[in-house]
Amino acid sequence: MLVLLRYIYIAFCQCVSPKLLGSGKSNQEIAAVLHLTEGTVKNHLTNIFCQLGLRDRTQAALWAYRNLLSF
Repeated sequence: MLVLLRYIYIAFCQCVSPKLLGSGKSNQEIAAVLHLTEGTVKNHLTNIFCQLGLRDRTQAALWAYRNLLSF
């Protein structure tokens, strides 16, 4: 059960982090919102960048703006 909750929480963070990034939040601000350390946020964002084939924070912010914030 604990493993499932951890998986759900990580999935939630990986969904919310790009939205916050796309709205211009820094890693420190994202960490505060999600109650994580700044290092954990950096790791999540790096994983997301790799999964989406993005090089950097700017590309990720543009991707999030186009795909997540346009609703």
